[in-house]
Amino acid sequence: MTRKPEPLTEQAVDAFETELIQAFRRAVRTRDLRPVIELADSLVASGATVRSRGGLLGLFWFQTSMLDKFRVDRGSASSYGMLGLQLVNEGWCTDADMENGISEYLFHLGLRRGSLPDTLYDLMLENGRRRKNFLRAIHAANITRVENEN
Repeated sequence: MTRKPEPLTEQAVDAFETELIQAFRRAVRTRDLRPVIELADSLVASGATVRSRGGLLGLFWFQTSMLDKFRVDRGSASSYGMLGLQLVNEGWCTDADMENGISEYLFHLGLRRGSLPDTLYDLMLENGRRRKNFLRAIHAANITRVENEN
């Protein structure tokens, strides 16, 4: 009889997530997705997330790209873009997984801040358009769109 794995503690999940971000950062440089996939599979198998592997990859791909947006050179955006294409082209996740990851990350960012700059708000809407009740959730969370000031 196979036993269900014990649920991970919150600290263990945080450590996994930090490790997944670091694995994505290495993958941007090396194009080796194996460590990223193995970590995502471990997190899903542990039951610590309700997301699929593809959903987890889409979310953390975008989260890591946003975290690194201001930390590394401008070329990082295209490096993350290429990594996202690689994830989809190799079948690790779907376009929908990537869209959901983008909209989910931006939704939580907007929830924390109460608003998003217009570019990010529009990106959240565009990528969340196929998700059931997503617009209602944005309005219920009272996330507002703020015009960028240039």
